[in-house]
Amino acid sequence: MACFYLQNVRFILYVWLKKILYYLQKSELQMKKYNVIVAEDELPIRQYICDLLKNKNEYQIVGEAKNGSELKKLLKDDTAHIALLDIDLPEKNTLEVLSEFEKLPLIIFITAYNEYAVQAFEIGVVDYIVKPIEEIRFDMALNRAVNLLKIEKEKRENLMEHLWLKQNDQILPIPLSKIDYLQSDNKYTKLFSEKEEYKICKPLSRIYNMLNKEDFIQIHRRYIIRRSIIKKIEPLFKGNYEIVLSKNTRLPCSKNYFKKIKETINFI
Repeated sequence: MACFYLQNVRFILYVWLKKILYYLQKSELQMKKYNVIVAEDELPIRQYICDLLKNKNEYQIVGEAKNGSELKKLLKDDTAHIALLDIDLPEKNTLEVLSEFEKLPLIIFITAYNEYAVQAFEIGVVDYIVKPIEEIRFDMALNRAVNLLKIEKEKRENLMEHLWLKQNDQILPIPLSKIDYLQSDNKYTKLFSEKEEYKICKPLSRIYNMLNKEDFIQIHRRYIIRRSIIKKIEPLFKGNYEIVLSKNTRLPCSKNYFKKIKETINFI
């Protein structure tokens, strides 16, 4: 009888320990909010950076690279919030790789070279750490990146869901989800919704700044479209394209803008 009781107690303890372990692991995963990639050609330094990150629950390493080619693949995956990069990677220079992308994670350079600092900040890096890496300095750079991510998140959450247009004697809300595309018309902008056409007394560039870039994309200096209504993209001549929308509206896409579009869609 005592043996049976002891076995039951052991089983109950085992079940409870499994549950506790599960919730601890789940809690740890939930705390890892920010995806990080690390690019460093020297293995000991890369491992040291990864060890520093692993000691901080809010970060999840989603990729490592030892050269520019591997970094390019990681950036194409577009899963990282923060990138910790050596500025002088082999095969392809880091700055060259970054110049190929319009959309990038927040960049922190970790390098032995001071001379790249001005060039780095010109492309908008968050911070520039000179080796050897001090943990306090490392934490400061990460905290700076996280604060910027939080600010950006708040901006996205506060993005308006409508454009409010003055038409005659009325001010009308136009849901962003109903806008098909916008067209520049000198100092004005024409807005084409699902059913109506409106003229706005603002240039296209100012309207674009009000829109969520995840929903809208510029395809030409005169056109911005809603991504979800793209039906197909047809090549023309000299590297230009034509974008066909869901209602078979055809709009031009210039060569330079198409390069940027390829970086933001699953182009294979």
